[in-house]
Amino acid sequence: MKNQICILILICFVGIACVSSQQQDCNRLNLNVSSYNQAKALIKQAQFKIKEKQNMRSSGWIKRAAYYSCDGETGYLILYLDKGQNYLHQNLPLSVWKEFVNASSYGSFYNKRIRGNYQFRL
Repeated sequence: MKNQICILILICFVGIACVSSQQQDCNRLNLNVSSYNQAKALIKQAQFKIKEKQNMRSSGWIKRAAYYSCDGETGYLILYLDKGQNYLHQNLPLSVWKEFVNASSYGSFYNKRIRGNYQFRL
């Protein structure tokens, strides 16, 4: 019985290690991809120092946002829009993210401070 328990525990540890190893370190993230959806999937699966999500239900068109930063200074911003579209941005300073989530109008802030400045390019 003890041997079976030991084997079961070992299997659990190996399973956890395998799942953890599937996440890529953000410092080694290769975003040389052919679509925004591929880039978004790689970003969401990687390990980052900062991962923050924000619901934006008060916005007329932005449903939620997610911010991923490897160094705590700049990062990726993914916006999820009400019509199913997503916007992907890169090199967004953490300070701009903090201002964005605290803005009185998410859409106005986005249009004035983010749009056109931090686009992710394929």
